[in-house]
Amino acid sequence: ESEKVFEPNGPELKFKFANLFDVGGSFNFHLNEWLAIENEVFLFLFGESEVDGVKSGLNPWSLQYIPRVNFQIKRFRLIEALSVPVAGKSTPADIGYFLILQYVI
Repeated sequence: ESEKVFEPNGPELKFKFANLFDVGGSFNFHLNEWLAIENEVFLFLFGESEVDGVKSGLNPWSLQYIPRVNFQIKRFRLIEALSVPVAGKSTPADIGYFLILQYVI
């Protein structure tokens, strides 16, 4: 439990952030020595937040599917991914796009 001022010169409000539980799994396979296809599924469960003893009334959760394509040429890796919300409550329904460039040591 913490205290925070949300407005300038306003009263301090006690708040408690909710816990997050995250579980997932993946199935990946290589098409050849430089190209991999990855499939991930994640379930996010959020607890209920509290401000000044008043609960938020929200218990958001989200089930997401993340297909990824992983290209690797020598020590460079390029990963493209989409984050697709499959189901959920009180969570964004937008699809996310990720572009990751890595150098493998």
